[in-house]
Amino acid sequence: MKCMISVKHPKHEIDARPNPSISPPSFRRLTTENAKEWMRYFDNYCVYEGYDEARTLALFKVLLTDSAAVWLDTLPAATSGNWASVKTAFESAFETRYNSPGFMKYKHAHDLFNMSQGDMNVE
Repeated sequence: MKCMISVKHPKHEIDARPNPSISPPSFRRLTTENAKEWMRYFDNYCVYEGYDEARTLALFKVLLTDSAAVWLDTLPAATSGNWASVKTAFESAFETRYNSPGFMKYKHAHDLFNMSQGDMNVE
């Protein structure tokens, strides 16, 4: 005699909130931030969470703060409403600008100009 066992899987509720323990940090447009690495992490997070383009764009807009949010607000409506266009604009504006050698030599200019000599003499 064969015995057939039927197992029903319970319905799983999907939590639509971002996972705070691994969610990407905000992007502020600071010279200390690496835009390319930030975008890589952001993309991976959105894939992991299974976000579609609309949700990815919505999260992106929330995570841009300070001068990065101001930059986003200056994009034309045709660009800012499409994830692919926004991502391309972000990469053009930040990845090449902040990671180029020409900019990097001035990255820590504030520290250089605010150095003090201390007890040392130049004599």
